[in-house]
Amino acid sequence: MKLSESSKNFLKETAKWTYLLSIVGFIIILLILASGLFAFKMSYTMIQMNSEIYKVGASFSLVMALLKIATSVLYIYPVSCLNKFSSQIKEALLAND
Repeated sequence: MKLSESSKNFLKETAKWTYLLSIVGFIIILLILASGLFAFKMSYTMIQMNSEIYKVGASFSLVMALLKIATSVLYIYPVSCLNKFSSQIKEALLAND
């Protein structure tokens, strides 16, 4: 690899930050998924109460829970790519390749 030392230092710093951001991203994905599963469970409980007042709120809550779960699944790919980028930059700098 034909890079100057300052370029290598910038890439090393970038790898550190992207690794940190990917870890934070995975934590946020887990929190979104947990809140979606909790909302799904609560809406299911509200539906079982057989009250018309609860059914309207439960249907909205169910849609929001499914959106949260879908969002967390969609965010897995970009965050994993960020983590992969970080590890590949570290390997490239160590191998000087």
